[in-house]
Amino acid sequence: MNRFSYKPSKPIVFVVGFAASLALAMWSWGSIHREGAEILFPSLSKNNLKAYTLFACSIYIICSLLILLWYAIFPKEFKIDDKGIYMPRGLLSRALVHIKYTDIQGVDIKAVAGLEVVHIKTRVGNFKIPQMWFASDQDFQLVSQSISFRKYMG
Repeated sequence: MNRFSYKPSKPIVFVVGFAASLALAMWSWGSIHREGAEILFPSLSKNNLKAYTLFACSIYIICSLLILLWYAIFPKEFKIDDKGIYMPRGLLSRALVHIKYTDIQGVDIKAVAGLEVVHIKTRVGNFKIPQMWFASDQDFQLVSQSISFRKYMG
């Protein structure tokens, strides 16, 4: 039996690296082009490198908090196998709820704000799988067709 499991990729390395490089770039740009930095940030004085460093660190901290917020809000994984679907229950929940195929009442693909979402109506509640959770469009179509096929054929 075909099994499908997807865990959203972790962009921590990319985002932290980007935040660190942005902070370093701002600090070095401010150190080299002080006149330009004073135009953008008038409160910073020519000899106040501490202010530049604090500004760069604040950018880094804000980006780090955004990463933590991302992982707090979005579910961590879902799985589809021959027994059913395993979906996160609630925004902040890390626990997976098992939904049997016999409990599925309907499957729809709808566009929400330009993003395709698989809507699964079940006896235990409604679930949505955003397209961005999938590695590719083929996986997205495969999963939606797999759910529909198993619901109505088996």
